[in-house]
Amino acid sequence: MQSIQLSSTSSVIFVDQTYRVTSTISPLSAAGTQLRITSDNTRVARVDQNGTITGVSPGTATITFRAPNGVTATHQVIVVDPDISPELLEALAEALESGTDGEIEVLAAQIFGPWALLLNAFGPLRFLAELILWPLLWLVNPPTFTRQVELQNVSKYRWNPFRSRMIPQGFAVGATFAYSFEVDENDTYHYLYQYHMDDGTLTQMTVRSGRTVGPLGHANDMALVTINNTNYIFVVAHAERDGTNLTEPAIVRLRRIGSTYYEYRRYPTEDNFTGITSLGHVSTNNGPNNAVQFLVKRGARFFTVTIRYDLAGGTTITPVERFRLNEAPYHLGAGHDATNWVRQGIHYRSGSLFVPLWNGRGNQNENVILRYNITRTHLTNTFAPSQPLLSHVGNPWILNGAAGSKFEIEGVGIRNSTGVLWFNTYEGTSTNGGIYTATRRP
Repeated sequence: MQSIQLSSTSSVIFVDQTYRVTSTISPLSAAGTQLRITSDNTRVARVDQNGTITGVSPGTATITFRAPNGVTATHQVIVVDPDISPELLEALAEALESGTDGEIEVLAAQIFGPWALLLNAFGPLRFLAELILWPLLWLVNPPTFTRQVELQNVSKYRWNPFRSRMIPQGFAVGATFAYSFEVDENDTYHYLYQYHMDDGTLTQMTVRSGRTVGPLGHANDMALVTINNTNYIFVVAHAERDGTNLTEPAIVRLRRIGSTYYEYRRYPTEDNFTGITSLGHVSTNNGPNNAVQFLVKRGARFFTVTIRYDLAGGTTITPVERFRLNEAPYHLGAGHDATNWVRQGIHYRSGSLFVPLWNGRGNQNENVILRYNITRTHLTNTFAPSQPLLSHVGNPWILNGAAGSKFEIEGVGIRNSTGVLWFNTYEGTSTNGGIYTATRRP
């Protein structure tokens, strides 16, 4: 046996709450090896030999999975009092956004009690408090969501029986507007919607007069970027049928002016990506090499792509693989295993990567959003087979539609001014889908 991969490396649970961690052994020939699972602090958390952790009292514990040959993997669990104050958590969230280290220390002591000092001993309290805060917010007040607007079939497609229904796809959130693509079932036609998150206005955007937009394929995902006071939308564009490319894999740079847009430049890629999120601007100097960097995905594989501001259209860009996600089973309780669920449009914010998964092979109303901590090392090291796979942190966020109906989250985004999670859906009904907000910050 060479390694043990866990379904998650950390969790935050209440006293008396349970959380299951599963393991995958490599190489596969070692499967069936019996692991010994222990807790280093049974006064805080117990664990059985199935990997089910039970919170006993507030504090921290390390759960160790150990093979007979000495190979180990660990999971950190934080157990909290179920009577923790939501108001204190919200105050800590505000302090993390704009407060001082002193304010964070006072609030952390009130929330975490005497073991706040223990947290501080292991690293910067600001970082640790932020790491723990978001799972706590969702534990204390579980996520619910509210439909803000319906996304409907465009009338010309609804009335024309020879054309397919439009399906919501790529999604992104800016400071004021949320954006959602709709594409037809043949990946031939697309529409872009602009939703004002404050006044609720939904606008079907139009292609700027005298300009054009080339094929966008499935328009799986998009990212919003402002370069030199000019607004752009970067779209991952690709479509294939039976292994044949209908649309060349590319990242398409659209220029947005108000509620109009047009194709500015198109960059062919060496792979078909299904998710894109902006990592920020990369300033190599004060000249034309200034660039924007993206994180793109294909399945569980993640790559970085750097595009210079002045890069000519038609230039092929070469992605660099950086890391892969751990595909060990994600057990969500009640027998649900999200291992083979479909990964959707991604979002990156302040060192956190958010990845939604949809149960496309079972109850099609089930979704989960997983969060991963992304460090500079993850974004600069080239992936190697010996590199550890990345496991999600904290508790999964389960967002389900009505039982028996389709409710597929297509993409997620976090509004910077409020920290609130937004997402769009495809619901397979006459209204097609919608744009939603969650009631808690992730």
